[in-house]
Amino acid sequence: MFERIKRTLSLAQKEIESLLKDKQALIIIFLLPTLVIFAIGSSSGGGSAHATIGIVDLDTTSGANFPGPDLSENLTATIDYIENTDIIIFNNIADANLSLYLGEIDGILIIPDMFEQNLSSEELPRIALLELFLDDTDFGAAGVVIGKVELAIYVFKYNLSIVRDEIIYVPTFQFSSSSSLYRAAPAVFCITILGSTMMTAAQSIVGDVPLRRMLLTPARKTEILLSKLMAYLLIVFLQIQIILGISWGIFGLPIECGYWRILVLLFITGMSGVTLGIFISVVSTSRLQASQYFLLAFILMFVLTWFGGLEFLKEVIPLYRAQTAFGMMAYKGFTLFDARWDILTIFLFGFISYLLAHISFHFKKSVI
Repeated sequence: MFERIKRTLSLAQKEIESLLKDKQALIIIFLLPTLVIFAIGSSSGGGSAHATIGIVDLDTTSGANFPGPDLSENLTATIDYIENTDIIIFNNIADANLSLYLGEIDGILIIPDMFEQNLSSEELPRIALLELFLDDTDFGAAGVVIGKVELAIYVFKYNLSIVRDEIIYVPTFQFSSSSSLYRAAPAVFCITILGSTMMTAAQSIVGDVPLRRMLLTPARKTEILLSKLMAYLLIVFLQIQIILGISWGIFGLPIECGYWRILVLLFITGMSGVTLGIFISVVSTSRLQASQYFLLAFILMFVLTWFGGLEFLKEVIPLYRAQTAFGMMAYKGFTLFDARWDILTIFLFGFISYLLAHISFHFKKSVI
């Protein structure tokens, strides 16, 4: 027994040394996640999504019938006041449309002529129409613009008492943060850790040329798989330290549940990626085939997580479960026990993947 443990640890050490000498693997595991985090963290944004809105004020009745402030200018200032909202004033619709076409703004709000006169009319109901133009090729930004404009209108009407028998609401975002990584972190962390570990581990068996000679020694297949798993789990641990260190230390990402709890979640997520990668490597007959299987598995995970309608499959995918648990734990302070079903599902996925790899490796006649 002692000899088997000693051989396994020795194999794991050799695997780690081999990984550290592989520049391509180091780029995938360490450099790529770091660059992604810096790219997202250095962008604008945070707890509330950002929007840039172009405004064309065509109202010529401003100040004509309503005492006090110019209403179209007041509405424009109210939109600019909304958090994470920038405005650009255009003199005509054509220039605004060109800016929207070029992606310089996220939407166009047109304040038509007679805007103030309609609102200050003595006749009821008072109706003032605004035209909102959105880029349907960027539906995410379009939804943000709609939310910003609706909130600005509510605030505008409330401040000037332009209401009659109407109930309005003003939303307040809870559990938010000013960190630029706040919205992206759950998906980016889980995609990065799961994807990078799967990609590198998918080459661990099929790409190990000396492995055929190694099986002629007392080293058994079980010891080889365990050594691969141990080596890659150590790499996962180091990778998570870098990702969390940069995100929390530099970009102020909140970790309400505590560092070690989120570390456990991400470590188990990485473990599921490693074991699935090892399984892919075992069943593959070439490095190219392993890469193809990895792409197939990862794209399938990605599609089922964000676009798939098969809920029973979605619920067992580590990518979906991990990002859900990350949001609850890091942003709301849930404990490991609170997120136990997500964590248990991710762990079972990794454990079953390892068992399948072990069985496949045991019955495989040819190592490579």
